[in-house]
Amino acid sequence: MKKLIALFLLLAVLLTGCSNQKSMTIQTAELTKAEENIKKLLGNAHGCEYIFDFRLDDKVKSIQINTYALEDGAWKLTSGGGGQSLDKKSGRLALKFETLGQELRTAIQTGDEISASEFRSPEALENHGSTATGAMPYAVIEYGKEIPLVMQVNTSQNAIRTLDPEGAFRNPAELAGYGYERVCLLTVMFSTE
Repeated sequence: MKKLIALFLLLAVLLTGCSNQKSMTIQTAELTKAEENIKKLLGNAHGCEYIFDFRLDDKVKSIQINTYALEDGAWKLTSGGGGQSLDKKSGRLALKFETLGQELRTAIQTGDEISASEFRSPEALENHGSTATGAMPYAVIEYGKEIPLVMQVNTSQNAIRTLDPEGAFRNPAELAGYGYERVCLLTVMFSTE
């Protein structure tokens, strides 16, 4: 009987821990079949598209999306820096771009509300040949902490290492050592302010 009670207590603790971990997350969206069909119908002739689902708690007040370029071994903010009001606990974030750092379309859906914005740089960026783009599939959200979601490398090199946006964001000097001509990264941050 004591073992059975101990097992139930352990399960309760594990389930509580799992539910707390999953309460504030952002992850690649799992689209329904109908959503996949609409996406195919619209097509994706040019560019990259990413859709993320996010779940927060009642304290959320804003979302901030920033784009950085790797310069001299450090990340330099190229767009963003402001925030957008957010008062819902869950929603979707959609990103579309061909060349990150050159242009970016973002859309946020919470319930029936959708807001969208678009950024285009006045400067033309040189295309160096090979391009690789990678995204974080899942992250735990902490208020006030930037989460790197997408990174794009553009280089004349024959090979591009598979790079983790989180590791690259936290250690830009190592990434700079690969000698890529252009690296851009996009982050999202949720805030209680």
